[in-house]
Amino acid sequence: MGSSNLNWPQGPTPIAKSRDTEIRKGTDINDKQQPTVCGLGFLGEGQYSRKGDHKAYTCWEGMIYRCLESENSVCGTWYNFQNFAEWYYDNYVEGLYLSKVGTEFSSDSCTFKKKNSASTGITYIFMSPSEESHSTDNRAEFCRQHGLDPSALTRLVKRKQMKHKGWTYIGESK
Repeated sequence: MGSSNLNWPQGPTPIAKSRDTEIRKGTDINDKQQPTVCGLGFLGEGQYSRKGDHKAYTCWEGMIYRCLESENSVCGTWYNFQNFAEWYYDNYVEGLYLSKVGTEFSSDSCTFKKKNSASTGITYIFMSPSEESHSTDNRAEFCRQHGLDPSALTRLVKRKQMKHKGWTYIGESK
């Protein structure tokens, strides 16, 4: 059983590797440069795999999904799982989660933090029903202290809702 490299007509750079029997059977060829996560992230050629490096892969995949749901971005080299996984294994500490400073996920802006240190570096300012100004850098803790619904507070911050239990969102500072 042999192995074949498939090449673009204009050059010898392999675009995918496959066994000859897979090609004869018409089996899909696994192109590791083909984006498979949100049309952006791809596995890449290298030592790291989706199954063998499940924790790193899940973290990487979640990071890309978070960017689609927010105004955050991923640096270009981290769309390749191989590059992210190398950084992940150099920096990961068991029990911590991926956190970043700023709006881009990159090796320069990311670290791993404890779950309970939810500060984003942003101070949110809210007006209470009694018209007192309150500020916080931890919205989850703020909600617990004031009996507020975290998802409603997020809607206030995103300007999708004007008031929640008499509270209004004023703005933020960094």
